[in-house]
Amino acid sequence: MGYSYTQIKELADRVRHISLSDVISITGALRDKYDNNKWHTSIGTISITGQKFMNWSVQKGGGGAIDLIIHLYQLDFISAVLFLAERFSNPHCPSPHTLCEKNDIFRPPEKNKNHLPAIIHYLNHKRRIPMNLICQLVKTGQIYADNRSNAVFLLLGKEKIL
Repeated sequence: MGYSYTQIKELADRVRHISLSDVISITGALRDKYDNNKWHTSIGTISITGQKFMNWSVQKGGGGAIDLIIHLYQLDFISAVLFLAERFSNPHCPSPHTLCEKNDIFRPPEKNKNHLPAIIHYLNHKRRIPMNLICQLVKTGQIYADNRSNAVFLLLGKEKIL
């Protein structure tokens, strides 16, 4: 569906001031264990202070929810506004300025130790990953099996912590 300039402007005004912590929490980023203002993403470590953010890995920052989504997903302005409006606007809210967070926060799959031998075999024999590396990753909890026999690799930040 095409949107008019006025519609995009109204949507942008509604989503512009969403808390950056709320925005980054729905992207699958992992909050740092030691610094609640720091998040580990697939494109680097991001610090958030109020409505400003800084990606220390690429030395790039910005301000506001729209700017953060543009940075994280390399979207254009309109796509970022629509992304935020879809996830934070609830059509059942009484006021157009009432924002409601959609419950689509990433949660890693549950561990299932019964499937671990199958993923170890697959990674070693089919993907040719050395057994000593697989064992080290399993021992440190950086890889595990889920209920569907998938190998789950946890995203680590630059500091090698979740």
